[in-house]
Amino acid sequence: MGCVYKGRAESGPNVAVKIMHGHLQKRQDFRERFELEAQALSRLSHQSFTQIHESGYDSDLDAYFMVLEFVEGVNAAKRMEAKVSLEDACAIALQVSEALAEAHSQGILHRDLKPENIMVSNDDPPVVKLLDLGLAKLFDTDPDETTEAVKRRRNLTKTGEVFGTPAYMSPEMCLGNRDISPASDLYCLGLILFELVEGHPPFSGSPVEVSLAQVEAAPPMMSATTPVDISRLVAWMLQKSPADRPQSANQVSEVLRKHVPSAAVPIPLPVEKMAVVDTIDPEQKESPRMNRLWFVGPLLVGALVIGWLVTR
Repeated sequence: MGCVYKGRAESGPNVAVKIMHGHLQKRQDFRERFELEAQALSRLSHQSFTQIHESGYDSDLDAYFMVLEFVEGVNAAKRMEAKVSLEDACAIALQVSEALAEAHSQGILHRDLKPENIMVSNDDPPVVKLLDLGLAKLFDTDPDETTEAVKRRRNLTKTGEVFGTPAYMSPEMCLGNRDISPASDLYCLGLILFELVEGHPPFSGSPVEVSLAQVEAAPPMMSATTPVDISRLVAWMLQKSPADRPQSANQVSEVLRKHVPSAAVPIPLPVEKMAVVDTIDPEQKESPRMNRLWFVGPLLVGALVIGWLVTR
């Protein structure tokens, strides 16, 4: 949706400045998504979400912008290039689950949880930050909002539209369901926890194959060396029906906390530093950064599932 730059306040620390692409700000739906991300961040005070300092429209730049907290560290995808201990895997997942508990209590679904959007800071002790709320959804209703405002926000995601990265999407997200719940975020966290512990995601293949697996296939068993309660937790989180998963992020945190020392969370980091800045290649500016699955909708997925079931 835009480029992110490293900046410095006139008197203060470095900041991240997110500027929306000009060709997208001409569309109302993208403007509203951008504004929704700022609105979601302004609701959240948890340490695992980046702080938003300012947002709006700048007439000199002729652009919508956000000024955000600047974080240095490595994302979880980079962190997983080296083996992650069980303790560190649980420590990362615990901080994510606690952040989700805060977001869900404020009526916010993240909807784009994946290792690239989980930053482990270089602070001592490290702090996990959830990034990129560009696909966030508010699932409660502000009493001060007009009916028309609520209708526009709801229509940002239409039935059949699929956004995200297949390897980190819930079954209902793969099918393009519009009405999703916090259980969808917890399914995505289950996928990430599986990968942190096992060193690989539970499903692999082409985007269509992975989408079908999310909808239909049971995840593989975890290693015999994995504690039984962690294996059971992951299996619980990866249930196909949202009603069969944990209904609260606090239920996930309760299990993970048993495997994390009560002292400062030790998460050894690679030497290389990576900022939260995620600048788009100028040559790719015409492609929105939303990883939209343009090739798959509920009808296509349904047809493929039926075909697969008939031929297996």
